[in-house]
Amino acid sequence: MKKLLIPLLLLLPLHAYADTSVYIEGQLNYNNPKDVSTNEINGVEGNITYSDVKIENKYDSETDAGFEIGLANIADTNFRLGLSYTKTSFKLDKSMLSGTLTDGVTTLTGGVDITPADWASVGITFDNDVKLYMSNVYYDFDINENFKPFIGLGMGMADIENAKDNREFTYSGTVGARYFFNEKVYLGGKFAYSVINGPEDQFGIEYDDIDLYTTSLILGYEF
Repeated sequence: MKKLLIPLLLLLPLHAYADTSVYIEGQLNYNNPKDVSTNEINGVEGNITYSDVKIENKYDSETDAGFEIGLANIADTNFRLGLSYTKTSFKLDKSMLSGTLTDGVTTLTGGVDITPADWASVGITFDNDVKLYMSNVYYDFDINENFKPFIGLGMGMADIENAKDNREFTYSGTVGARYFFNEKVYLGGKFAYSVINGPEDQFGIEYDDIDLYTTSLILGYEF
C-alpha cells in the first residue's frame, strides 16, 4: 500500500480544478500469462548442475481481484490518472525442458513435459505470486453521457515472490469502456497487455520478458 500512497499524494492537488473528480473501482481480473522462457543455463546454481538447459514454462490462467483509485476529468479534460494494485498467482501447469539438470540424486532430461511434481523432486518450484503496482493515464471518448470507451498506458513495478530482485519494471497498454448508470456509478470492462522485465529467480535462473494478458470486469464510483 505504501507504494501507492506516495504517488496518490502527488495527484491530489489536481483535484482542486473545477470538474475534476475522484474515482475508485474494484476489478475482477482474468489473468493469462504467456509461456515464460529462460535463457540457456550452464554450470552450477545452488546444488543443481545445469547442462545446456533451457526451460519454457506454461502457466494456468487465474482469476484474481484488484482495485484502482484516481482522478477523472482532470482540468476539465477527458484525461484520467489512476493508481492500480492487482495480485495474481502464476501456477505452473507444465514445462518443456531441453538439456539436462541434476541435484546428484535425481536427473531431469529434456525432450518431455516436466510436471510441478518433477521439479519438486529436485527442490525447484516455478509457482509465483505477482503483485503489480501501476500508474496509469487514460483518455475517455465521449460517445454519449453514459457510454465512455477509453484507451490507456501504464508503467510501474512487479513484485515477484521468488525473484532475486522483486521490483521489476512493468509497462502496459489498455483498451476498454465504462457504462454510467447515473453520474456516479459505472460498470465496465477492459483488456490490458503488460510486459514485465525478465527477472532472475532465487536459483540464479534468468528469464525473458514476461507477457501478461488481463481481461477485467470493473465496478466503480466517481465522487
